[in-house]
Amino acid sequence: MSDTRLLAADGTPLKRKLAQSLFRTKLRTFGLVCPLLALIISAFVIPIVFMLSASVYDDRYASLMPKSTIAVSEWDGESPVTEDMAAAMVADLIIAKEQKTIGRVANRVNREFSGATSLFKSTARSAKKFEPPYLEALENKDKKWQNIEMWQAIKVASKTYTLGYVANALDMRVKATGGFEPQDELRQIH
Repeated sequence: MSDTRLLAADGTPLKRKLAQSLFRTKLRTFGLVCPLLALIISAFVIPIVFMLSASVYDDRYASLMPKSTIAVSEWDGESPVTEDMAAAMVADLIIAKEQKTIGRVANRVNREFSGATSLFKSTARSAKKFEPPYLEALENKDKKWQNIEMWQAIKVASKTYTLGYVANALDMRVKATGGFEPQDELRQIH
């Protein structure tokens, strides 16, 4: 048997010519599918990625209340509230009131603890007048500041990355000490 290869009219091997022809066909097919692929990515994939990132990322509290964010991040969520935490809260409330961002902060905490919006706004209005000890001044302004659940809600709200929104959709809530627990019956969706 002789070792003969089939050649095309121009002298190139027929196998190579067939491969080139198939490649051009695949390239043309991909060119026709490309606009559809771009539509699917831009209309479906990108919005879903943005929505998923928004469901775990919320830096409203952390960016607008930096001192109290640091203070509550060092707190274990169970021990008594410290004077340093209260001082940081008062300092942040004063700045948030001056910058007119107290509403955004209050709404974020209100997602974790009902009544936080009015508490934050009323406390911010008089925070400039507070004198040390700040914890006592906060508690004298409103008894809700004595509630450890309020401070736990602040700790949860201060985290930039949270599973709180996902947990809320499942009628759960994030605990300040870590983990999840069932949502209060009045706040349950299902």
